[in-house]
Amino acid sequence: MEIASEVDKPHKRAIAKIFVNFVAFHLGHDEALASRWDFLRRYVRASEGEIKARLSDRPFWTGQETDKLRFQDDSINVRIENLDGNIVGAIQFYNLHTYEMILVENDSLRPDQEIGSRYTPNELPLPGEKRRV
Repeated sequence: MEIASEVDKPHKRAIAKIFVNFVAFHLGHDEALASRWDFLRRYVRASEGEIKARLSDRPFWTGQETDKLRFQDDSINVRIENLDGNIVGAIQFYNLHTYEMILVENDSLRPDQEIGSRYTPNELPLPGEKRRV
């Protein structure tokens, strides 16, 4: 059986909303309300603009996973990091495809703000490390 779907704007806005909440929770509300996040907030709230996004099947936790050896598929992984001169968010649901979005163009986080967490039902979140490329 094959299932096909389209990642449309409502889908991308829902994922972007997860990133807004992730930033607010982990980096604080002052950071989440900073002007650099204006585009992301407008995209989520009012569907303004287009967000650059892609699907990936690369290992999410590089250094801890490989193409053939992955963590158990019982969790949701979320990461915010600097990548290619932008702030990028990545989310992976149950070890399936990873959604990557440019959240802020031409800006970067401090190294201590690059964060990731693994969320498993009935367990405390596990902090992860930044992907090493």
